[in-house]
Amino acid sequence: APLTNLTRKGVFSLLDAWTPECQQAFEELKHVVANDITLSFPNYSLPFRVEVFSDASLYGTGAVLLQEGQPIAFTSKKFLGAETHYTTGEQELLAVLHALKEWPCYLEGRPFALKSDHKPLTFLQSVPTLNRWQAM
Repeated sequence: APLTNLTRKGVFSLLDAWTPECQQAFEELKHVVANDITLSFPNYSLPFRVEVFSDASLYGTGAVLLQEGQPIAFTSKKFLGAETHYTTGEQELLAVLHALKEWPCYLEGRPFALKSDHKPLTFLQSVPTLNRWQAM
C-alpha cells in the first residue's frame, strides 16, 4: 500500500513522498521478484485451492490460487475508503470475495478448496439464510 499511495493524484515528487514504509515495501518487493516464483499452467481436470492471506488491521489482502501446491495466479487488493473501517471479519470476507471474483475462469463450475486464516469465517457453512455478502 505505501507504494500504491505514490501513484495517487497530487503526488508530484517521489523524493518528497518517499517514506521509510515505502523503502521497506520496495525492499520486500525486490526480494519477492528476485526469488523467481514460477507460475504453473492449470490442469482443469484437477481441483483448485484458493488460499487467502489478509492482514485485516493494516492495508489490504492477498490470495494465491494453487493446484497441487503449485501457484497458478496471485492477486492482491488494497483496502479503500470505508473498507479500512470494516471489522476484521468483514475484511477477511472481503478478501475471500475478491479472490473468488478474480478467478471465475478457474473456479466457476469446478470443485475447489478455500483456505483462510480467519476461523470465524467457518460460520458461513452453517448459516441457514443467505446474506448479501454470501450472495456475492
